[in-house]
Amino acid sequence: MKNQFGKFHSLEDLHDGRFAWVPDETGIYIVIKPKNLDAIFSSNTTAIAEYKRKSMLYSIDKLLSKFEHSDKEILYIGKAGGNDNKLKERIEQFVKYGYRLVDNHRGGRAIWQMENNKNFLLGFVECNNPEEEEIKHLSQYRQKYGVLPVANWRVG
Repeated sequence: MKNQFGKFHSLEDLHDGRFAWVPDETGIYIVIKPKNLDAIFSSNTTAIAEYKRKSMLYSIDKLLSKFEHSDKEILYIGKAGGNDNKLKERIEQFVKYGYRLVDNHRGGRAIWQMENNKNFLLGFVECNNPEEEEIKHLSQYRQKYGVLPVANWRVG
């Protein structure tokens, strides 16, 4: 699955403002953990820990349980489409959320409860129907592993 997402960049590189390679088109994106990195979950986050008096943290037990049944590499699948959201804007929101710069991207927030998250890699693929593509990829993943990627909680 991840092979179709083309070139990948680290979340740290993206945080440093390297968004020029991301197009202003609709599509889906994926966050992966390089195989040489350990998956270590934290009870803290590098992102926003509370939003409107609600904790944005997941229990470590819940995250570990999902991760144990996953492919241990694909961590999150997201979409950029609808409401004029394009890949560049949505990916920038995702990364800035992880650095506590914005509060408008709570999807995939389990990524920010993992150690080494700055070294995770993000890739994308442009498509005209990102909602359908996201549903397709998440459904295939759940069918294969019995769970969604660790930072996805629902299909669609």
